[in-house]
Amino acid sequence: MIYRSPCSVVDSIQACGACDPGSIPGGDAFSITRKFINSFNQEKLSNAGVSERSKESGSGPGGLVPSGVRILPPALMQKRISIKNAFIFHGTEGYPEENWFPWLKEKLEKQGYTVFVPQFPSPPKIPAKITEWFDVFKDYKQYIGKDTILIGHSLGGIFALRILEKLKSPVKAAFFVGTPIGVRPILNYDRDNSFSGFSFEWKSITDKARYFEVFQSDTDPYVSLGNGEELAKKLGVKLNFVPNAGHFNSKAGYTKFDLLLEKLKPIISEHYAGKGKAIC
Repeated sequence: MIYRSPCSVVDSIQACGACDPGSIPGGDAFSITRKFINSFNQEKLSNAGVSERSKESGSGPGGLVPSGVRILPPALMQKRISIKNAFIFHGTEGYPEENWFPWLKEKLEKQGYTVFVPQFPSPPKIPAKITEWFDVFKDYKQYIGKDTILIGHSLGGIFALRILEKLKSPVKAAFFVGTPIGVRPILNYDRDNSFSGFSFEWKSITDKARYFEVFQSDTDPYVSLGNGEELAKKLGVKLNFVPNAGHFNSKAGYTKFDLLLEKLKPIISEHYAGKGKAIC
């Protein structure tokens, strides 16, 4: 048996230049994983008496995989090697360096997490297209696993819901901050609705994360309180109601988000048991 790198073209012996740790998202964590895979595979090949660049079988990329050695697909490899990571999704006309995103990214990295904050296309006044967001996300989806945390702000929360709908197996947690789900009033209702619509597969979504949190304020000028209340109800959790917090953005003073981090702590703990319960 041989383990497969997350890259679809890299075999266990010869690394692909496209997967250089400095040129891909989350390079450091990926590099560590790849080194482990390569070390493991080299040992397997050595024990089997196969030279490093054996081409006897002619199978696999470059004919480097010897006969009788099985290459696991990335999905199976992820079940055996898990990297703790988190995604933070910005909202309409947003970007990775705004609001509390850099602060939270730093906090999670200190806990050993690899944190991705993708930049999605969201031009001013023009409705974003969810297909374009998924086009960007396809470069990151290989990092989604059982220890992944999804955090969506505003429109980014809708995107997180759509990701959950598509997953085949659950992630660790999903957090939603000021997320519109179709409960009026929503300031940019038509624009948000054109992004993906407000019809969600709730049963599928609730099966795709082991822990949920929802944050909503009563002074959000974009998304009314009813959205947070309904989202929390659909997910089967208690709403984190935060008075006078606006849209949880820099304009409302949110360059830090202490409550969100507080809710994350039991989840990122090694003793986290799932479904909102931490064990001692």
